[in-house]
Amino acid sequence: MRLVAVTRIMNEDDIVEAFVRHHRPQVDHHLFLDNGSVDRTVEILRALQAEGVELTVLQNRAPFYAEVQYNTALFEVAARYVDADWVLFLDTDEFVDARQAPGGLRARIAQLPPDIFCLAIPTITYFDTDTDDATDLLVPRRMRNREALANRVNTKVAVRASLAGVIEIEGGQHSATLNGQTIPAPVEDRMVLAHYYRRGPYQMLWKNVLGHLKVVAGGKREIEKQRNFHYASTYETIRDAPERLLRDPAWLAPSYAGQGLVNDPIRYEGGELRYTQKMDGPMKAIRVMLGYGEDLARDFGDMIDAEPGARARAERKAATWSKLF
Repeated sequence: MRLVAVTRIMNEDDIVEAFVRHHRPQVDHHLFLDNGSVDRTVEILRALQAEGVELTVLQNRAPFYAEVQYNTALFEVAARYVDADWVLFLDTDEFVDARQAPGGLRARIAQLPPDIFCLAIPTITYFDTDTDDATDLLVPRRMRNREALANRVNTKVAVRASLAGVIEIEGGQHSATLNGQTIPAPVEDRMVLAHYYRRGPYQMLWKNVLGHLKVVAGGKREIEKQRNFHYASTYETIRDAPERLLRDPAWLAPSYAGQGLVNDPIRYEGGELRYTQKMDGPMKAIRVMLGYGEDLARDFGDMIDAEPGARARAERKAATWSKLF
């Protein structure tokens, strides 16, 4: 059984090396789609490949939101060109925790009966706390405190590669659909994905800004599907009253008091880091947001250069004024 992990990635140089090293013993190949990183993400992936890690990196810098298209295309590349039997979808901040699964990830998937085509793996969120060792760059070793129970609604799927060409992988990689119908996927009860969603305030700043703007750039169709629901409120606060977050000690260094966190670090299965560097959060936030803004502006410029109708519409909009007062 050949297991291929697929990941869409953008500006994750603080965690990508640990992510690859942790999953290297568990998967046969790792396929990445970089969506326009401006940090050291691609450089680190190139160094890992040179070291001998089995991975492939594709890139598409388009700022347009096309997650279902990207997810499905990655699934088909993994099936047709990387010879996958199963394809596991992971974000860079999700680490498989198979401590309760005898034989680990590979054995668990290999033992699935032939009539199971999808497996849903639940997530469990780890939180940044004031007890973390800020000098430790290895995220799953630094962030040791998690929520009490796994979220069995928020899952990622592993899918049999034999379905390539006939299914779509939905936004968030939470499910697969055939002719618009969700393919049944039993929820795994012996493995979870340790989710290191928030690794610092400035990482959350650019994550919410880019997440919201990408959906807005996708137009009415994506907005109506509420693809940006988990980014919108934070984005609106940053836009309208940034001081409420950026000058709030509770946001910069949250305590999570009373939330019943459990000290339970995962068993990290990779080696020590060689390429990860200490991150300057505020400076990286500026670079990341400006990098995406430039990609968005260039894409708009290319579109109005190539499409006379688009230029005419932009010129009409520029010629339409309103009196404010």
